[in-house]
Amino acid sequence: MKISLTRLLNEIKLANKKIDKKLSEDVKYFDIMSSGKLKSYKSEADMKVAVESQLQSIKDLIVKRDAFKNALLKANNETTLEVAGTKYTIAEAIAKKDVISQELQLTKTIRRQYNDAELKVQNIEDQNESKLDDLIRASLGKDKKTDPKEMEQISKMFRDNNKVSIVDAGGAKSFLDTKEEELEDFLNNIDFALSEINAKTEIEVEI
Repeated sequence: MKISLTRLLNEIKLANKKIDKKLSEDVKYFDIMSSGKLKSYKSEADMKVAVESQLQSIKDLIVKRDAFKNALLKANNETTLEVAGTKYTIAEAIAKKDVISQELQLTKTIRRQYNDAELKVQNIEDQNESKLDDLIRASLGKDKKTDPKEMEQISKMFRDNNKVSIVDAGGAKSFLDTKEEELEDFLNNIDFALSEINAKTEIEVEI
């Protein structure tokens, strides 16, 4: 029969529910014979029918479920979709979604460290400006008339000698900017893209 991947996913869930229901049934696969009588069954013939029926039902459900799963696996490895400008097979997209938390953890760590570094730079610069003010007052003296040119020279020399910056020798900021945008685009589009491709892709399933 030909069905969509969305329907196929639902059939797999339904088959698993049926298997679970069957497994929860109180069927005695073994019985005890005492004084010529079985404890749970009227006769061995009744036991044979009940056990064989139960086992066959479970086996049939498993075969059907596995046929659905194999068809889905094949389709997921062959069907492609585009998410945030990148092409994936369905299997690749699902795999990326499953492990994306690790990439998110990395970007969060880098972003936190970069923000901390920016804050430290700002704090040092604020402290340096305070020191510069003290230096200018000490250099010019209270009674001396303020000379803008001299103030500019002192300020330039001080700032040149006390530059503060973030060192990014490994290119972490560039990686961060690219990766954050990539992950955001992927997370914003993956669920819709999977739903869309699953709904419109139909495959032949033999059961």
